[in-house]
Amino acid sequence: YNYTVFGQAQASSGVNGQAPGINSDFQYAGYYYHAPSGLNLTMYRAYNPNLARFLTRDPIGEAGGINLYAYVMNDPVAGRDPSGLFDITWPAVLLSHYMGRTSMPVTFSNSSDINMSDFAIQNYINWAHCILGAIEKAKKCPPGSKIKIKCNNLPYTFPWYYFAEWASFGSLTLNFNGQLTVNNNNSYTITGNYSLNPDYYDFNSGNRDPIAEAATRWGQSFHGSTFDINFDVSGSIKPYTFSYSK
Repeated sequence: YNYTVFGQAQASSGVNGQAPGINSDFQYAGYYYHAPSGLNLTMYRAYNPNLARFLTRDPIGEAGGINLYAYVMNDPVAGRDPSGLFDITWPAVLLSHYMGRTSMPVTFSNSSDINMSDFAIQNYINWAHCILGAIEKAKKCPPGSKIKIKCNNLPYTFPWYYFAEWASFGSLTLNFNGQLTVNNNNSYTITGNYSLNPDYYDFNSGNRDPIAEAATRWGQSFHGSTFDINFDVSGSIKPYTFSYSK
């Protein structure tokens, strides 16, 4: 499918030899496409690509901006709104959602909602006890041995260049499940999968490390209703090979 920036379908082509124009349930921006009405449906609102706007008001009213029907603040090239509630790339909208005194939960469901592309397991090798323990076991094992790794509650802070995530969420925690393989050349290879823990979004300084505290200090003078943000984000790390002295 080819679309305009606001989601109007321009052209479609066949897939795997099928005829052009074949319909898909999920189209522009991953929204569910309701063919009879031509609308794109999010969890909370319906979006009309021909009008380039939502059909119902913002649930938090003017707290989310004076345009109650705008789609990603009329900037679809840079913005993302997977739920129909707010542009997740703009921290000020998250703050408006917070200040709007709504307890409506928000879910981030895949790695396109939160940028985890910089996550690297090597950052944890020298201090994460679960990984250090696997390395100590591996020192006593012959080549080809595989040692399971299971880490819970590893801290993760977004780098500053992912400003939206860094300023909005501060630090998060993640779990890692994988294995360490002993290689023939006195090296080890780690493979596995990570997943974000469910976290609670608020402006409580007690829930943040110093770097995250500095990133979110601007929000602490506002008083609204905190709300749950559910993280269902997971992925696989690239195999990482390293040497470790015995």
